[in-house]
Amino acid sequence: MRLRFLIYFIPFGFFLMGFTNIQTPQNDVGKYYISEHPPPTQSVTTAASEFITTQYKNPVSETPQKQENPTQGISVGKELFILQEPIASLEEKTFTEEIKQSIDNNQPGELDKASSEETIEAKESEATIKSLTEEALYQKEHFELTIPESPKIEYWVSMYSEKMREPFEISLSRFDRVSPVMEKIFEDAGLPKDLVYLSLIESGGKCNARSHAGAVGYWQFMPGTAKVYGLRVDKWVDERKNLEKSTLAATNYLKNLYSEFNDWYLACAAYNSGEGKLRRLMKSNPEVNSFWDINNSMSIKNETLNFVPKLLAALTIGKNRETYGLENETESALPMYDEVAAPPFLLFTELSDATGISVSELSELNPELIKKCTPPSPKEFILKVPEGMGETVSSYLAKRKKQQASYITYTTKKGDTLFGIARRYNSSASKIAKTNKMNLNAILPVGKTILIPTTNTYASAGEGT
Repeated sequence: MRLRFLIYFIPFGFFLMGFTNIQTPQNDVGKYYISEHPPPTQSVTTAASEFITTQYKNPVSETPQKQENPTQGISVGKELFILQEPIASLEEKTFTEEIKQSIDNNQPGELDKASSEETIEAKESEATIKSLTEEALYQKEHFELTIPESPKIEYWVSMYSEKMREPFEISLSRFDRVSPVMEKIFEDAGLPKDLVYLSLIESGGKCNARSHAGAVGYWQFMPGTAKVYGLRVDKWVDERKNLEKSTLAATNYLKNLYSEFNDWYLACAAYNSGEGKLRRLMKSNPEVNSFWDINNSMSIKNETLNFVPKLLAALTIGKNRETYGLENETESALPMYDEVAAPPFLLFTELSDATGISVSELSELNPELIKKCTPPSPKEFILKVPEGMGETVSSYLAKRKKQQASYITYTTKKGDTLFGIARRYNSSASKIAKTNKMNLNAILPVGKTILIPTTNTYASAGEGT
């Protein structure tokens, strides 16, 4: 009986020993991978994460251990892996850094040769960008702002000089048209001229740039802020599009921000986010003494966190174009102009017919005039005309003044017709229709503002009721 028991038990024991030996190498491999080869960050593809989980899964412990920096762990499925460096957001990580974390030459398994070649190419590209950035920063004599060494700046230098090179070059070329005017205004105001690159990041050098939030112009002023700093914003005129006036307003705004935060980079961050938000952030985080003390854990948008690095990256490339292989190609220079005192409600089309100046030329020189005419107002408007045409325009306006009709604005009410309005203001329905480019028998919507050509008696009243 005992002999029969041994005959059946001994093979079963060897089977159990063999099963245990099979399991041990898998655990060893998992431990080696965790300690020597960090898995990819959250920005790596789901497929890569699943591969790591299934092939090299080995939890650190049943109960996750406490870490000095909680950001040094990443959750894959329900398991915790320890990373060798903190996780950064996608905006802070370069493409190369993601590859270095997700692909290792010594990692066993199923990564093909193409991935290894991408790794090598990306490492070489990053090394080149870093070398170029260091070379550019070494030549600091033509910088007015101090540019620190920062991975965030290097990231945006890489983006602007490689992946986003074409749109960046287009924006830079357009910005070059207006930057000399901006720099002169900043210099006269006693501000660092390098700060004009803020406009490049905000608007790409476009006077008509408009954000989803309603910020407009070269310096992306919101209507309320624009009015605080002396810019006119209404249905006739938007001086946020005027190069000289909006730039002067920007210098005054930046001066005030610097006087509050005592740091140009904090001032630039406040320009982007609004001084109220930055003020509250610094009050909640007293350890913040400079822009570089701000991080993702604080109540601030990624847009603002990236704003200053973008500014300094653009400045680095813009002042070292040959280093980054950019050509100094600028769009056609800003047209020169004369200024004339124009009467209210002078249509571009009328001036074009009388002087031969194209409507497009007048629009380019006066982008702040929304309706392509001078605004109805008791005061004259300073109008820009092509250089050499000032005398011709002034001569025409002098003749026009003798036979000029005056205009008032009128907001339509329920039941109004052009004929009724014309009788009320001693005008002509056909003239009102022609002035406002509408049909003579048009049905007038309530609340529509129209212009009425009339006598000086009514024009002196200003706006119709």
